[in-house]
Amino acid sequence: MNLALHSQRILFVIPAYSMYPRGRYVMPLGILYVSAAAKAAGLDVCCLNLNHETGDVGTALSNKIKETGCTIVAVGGLSGEFGDIYAVLRHVKRHHPEITTIVGGGIITATPEIAMQALEYADIGLIGEGDETIVELVEALETKKPLKDVAGIVYQQNENWVQTARRRDVPNLDGLPLPDYEGFEFAHYLDTNNLGYGNKGEPLSPVNIVGSRSCPYMCSFCFHPSGRTYRERSLDSIFSEIDYLLAHYPGINHIAMREELFASRPERIREFCRRITSYNLYWSIQLRVDNVSEPVLKDLATAGCFAVFLGTESMDDTVLQSMNKRVTSEQSRRALKEAALSGVPIRTGLIFGDKAETQESYQRSLAWYKQQDSYSEVQKRPLITVDMLVPFPGSAIYRYACRKGIITDEVEYLRMGCPLVNLTNMPEEDFLEMMQSIQAINGRPYYYLSHGECRLIQPPQHS
Repeated sequence: MNLALHSQRILFVIPAYSMYPRGRYVMPLGILYVSAAAKAAGLDVCCLNLNHETGDVGTALSNKIKETGCTIVAVGGLSGEFGDIYAVLRHVKRHHPEITTIVGGGIITATPEIAMQALEYADIGLIGEGDETIVELVEALETKKPLKDVAGIVYQQNENWVQTARRRDVPNLDGLPLPDYEGFEFAHYLDTNNLGYGNKGEPLSPVNIVGSRSCPYMCSFCFHPSGRTYRERSLDSIFSEIDYLLAHYPGINHIAMREELFASRPERIREFCRRITSYNLYWSIQLRVDNVSEPVLKDLATAGCFAVFLGTESMDDTVLQSMNKRVTSEQSRRALKEAALSGVPIRTGLIFGDKAETQESYQRSLAWYKQQDSYSEVQKRPLITVDMLVPFPGSAIYRYACRKGIITDEVEYLRMGCPLVNLTNMPEEDFLEMMQSIQAINGRPYYYLSHGECRLIQPPQHS
């Protein structure tokens, strides 16, 4: 877009994440991509990362709005970040009501109208990938073009919700600009976020890179906010980004491929291994257990892979089938055993509370977990994690919970922050006993919704 004079200036905001201590968080790449696309198109763009503000975040937000004279504030994220996103939108509309508020990410894509109702202070929602949508939307606001002609958005008109035509998934990921690292103070992020330790006990300064979007699999607890079609970036594109990052941020010592699935083809894994070897970095990827084979493990070991993240999820085949994992517990055991023999470090996790979970199935998975050596003293982190299943909006298990009347008010459920619910046929006392067993390991408090009441359940205290 080449307008001689912009009437719209957009401020992209990363909210302050309340789930972490201030300044400690994982950089969200989605908004960095959208900001980069907006800048590449010539839009008038400003950025604010509230996690780097030491004072009151509302004051910081108002100061930035006044400083930039922005007419649009855009924020986004996932359903579990509802409270943090809501806080930004509420502050903007209460103190700067003339500003147009835009929200994107998985929170909107999962259930567009429900999310817009829950967020209440959002004017326009972006459905699906926002790289192209943001440019067309701002152009429409600039030129007074009807919003109905912009694909991939949701908004309210005359008390009715309008969802425009579905936007196609971005077909060529290589054609996208690199994420807007500079705009969101990536150097400061690297200086203040130690996300683990290396093999010598040194702090890791990692960068997450997305090498693909979406996923070809449909696990019941998963939702794919980055489109319906699985697409891979070329390795040339990925390594071009790695080269850029190392040139601009030489302190990086860990490259983490953090897409939903790095690859399903061994050829792609082999070529990545060949090319990453010369970089002398820690690096990690995410694979499925049925991607793991002796040749793949040999490639990973030879290239010095720091960690492979595998989604084990359960050690009960009935639960795995219910989750639509399309793998068996025996495949998981075999993959983990072969990885141990090859010397490739594995990190994995179990999630409890699927609709098919029973006393027997959760005890089976828990017994397997307790047999493992699941903590690394060098890396100072668990190699196997345990958690409870949350039916996040957009997932198949969420739709099941709504259909069965377990979640009765979708708007309120989102406003509550997506608490745990009992999806199983287990009596509530047995479900809570399972929850407490998991909390005894991970130390996490959970919000639990039952009979219309949402309550906080703390982990058991050990004397």
